[in-house]
Amino acid sequence: MHTLARILAASESFRDQRDADADPPIEEIPLDPQITEGLFMVLYFLSERVEWVAMVMPLG
Repeated sequence: MHTLARILAASESFRDQRDADADPPIEEIPLDPQITEGLFMVLYFLSERVEWVAMVMPLG
């Protein structure tokens, strides 16, 4: 989940730098804006679900 969040952040950073006419680092691979937003939503709902499961089913 953290890796996906970093990929999404790099994609947003790439677009921000491109829009500001700056040269973004080559390792930042842009994703389509709709894909980026959809994946951020998925991450949000997954983290909410993980918190809920942790409350309902505590470890140990």
